[in-house]
Amino acid sequence: MKYEKDWAAIRRIDAVDVQWEPSFGPVRPIRFQWTGRVRAFVLEHAQGPILIDTGVVEAEADFRARLAELPRPPALLLLTHGHWDHAGGVAAVRKAYGCPVFCHELEVQRVQKETGVAVDQVFRDDTEPVPGLKVIHVPGHTEGNCAFFLQHERILFSGDVIFGKGSIAGNEPVNLPPEEMSLDWKGACANLSKLRSLDFDCCMMSHGEHLPASARAQVLALIDRLG
Repeated sequence: MKYEKDWAAIRRIDAVDVQWEPSFGPVRPIRFQWTGRVRAFVLEHAQGPILIDTGVVEAEADFRARLAELPRPPALLLLTHGHWDHAGGVAAVRKAYGCPVFCHELEVQRVQKETGVAVDQVFRDDTEPVPGLKVIHVPGHTEGNCAFFLQHERILFSGDVIFGKGSIAGNEPVNLPPEEMSLDWKGACANLSKLRSLDFDCCMMSHGEHLPASARAQVLALIDRLG
């Protein structure tokens, strides 16, 4: 598969099951399950619920139904990157809640092309779109691919920087993003070293099984294997 040329080979979506997963501290994951799987996240924050990603467009109605169960509506939306399985529900969320959409400055074109929604605000590496949540720009999978680090709680939201066990990327606790789905796979691998400086304990995975404890050691082991 050539990068972004044949998504139909993996994008075979009929029905999508959209359900809450158990909360982890201030984080509530929402699982989108079909023949594949991806997650969005709701972060309880002083500014209001913060959305991280939106899942697939095929499940936008069910996604809105889950969000309607929150005690407060989403305050804003942060995107790890603009791929269809992470940004598919952006238009529906904007229409329902009017919340602003944030992404990395190098990801604006991709997000707007995928969603048809104008990005309201851009962020850069090592900034905090909301207090306490730091942007970790790890390009390679896409130009503006990011993880987010919730500093006080020591939680890393991996996005597509790394994948968990049981994902399309492999069955190790921590896996590299698939080469065929990455714009610059060698760059994606090399840039993982940016995670070394982060003091995280939990890794919330967009794909595959979460690492609820000792996540940093497992991520560092992968980085060390890459040399």
